[in-house]
Amino acid sequence: MAEGVQLVTIEERLEGWRNRYGETKWLEENGRILYSIKQELEDLLGRSLNSLLFHPTHLDDSGAAKMVDIGWKSKTERIARATGFIKMKSATLRIALEKSGKKGDVFQVARVAAILAAKKTFEIIPLCHQIPLSSIQVDFLAESKGIRINSFVKTTYSTGVEMEAITAVSVAALTIYDMLKGIDKTMEIGEIHLEEKQGGKSGAFFWPGFSAR
Repeated sequence: MAEGVQLVTIEERLEGWRNRYGETKWLEENGRILYSIKQELEDLLGRSLNSLLFHPTHLDDSGAAKMVDIGWKSKTERIARATGFIKMKSATLRIALEKSGKKGDVFQVARVAAILAAKKTFEIIPLCHQIPLSSIQVDFLAESKGIRINSFVKTTYSTGVEMEAITAVSVAALTIYDMLKGIDKTMEIGEIHLEEKQGGKSGAFFWPGFSAR
């Protein structure tokens, strides 16, 4: 409650400056308050906010690429979900669902490819760690304009599995394209993104509007 009152007081103060001294002075006062807050946060954290917000962990102080040292981190349960979509003609979708294509069951092959890719992510993405994965799930959902691909990856380790989940979806989509390209070369792969991430120092992440399946 006290924080809410303080927030209103600051807003009223800024609005008073705007009305009394004009836009330029208002911006100056606003900037001073924000800078003061930034300084207090940096004092509490013991380091620059810029280093926290804008310094990629995969770069050293000279800007050279490096693998992040995770040896000091505790091993905790971490999960990630990702999704993607492959758009195709209705006739192509029907062939995939009926498993009547020349290459056989599209979904079984794509699922195996996705699982293998998730396990091999550290060999594909240069600075990823080799992670012992305890669970990999890949599901497909037929929609009116194509196939939705969903992945779920879990580990108990010192770093997260976001890249493994995204890699699984990406390779599943590529495999579906390969399986059906003889029928339809106009297929489009897109909408690939992380939907959920749990565990680790940075906490939880949810794609806007995401609800767990």
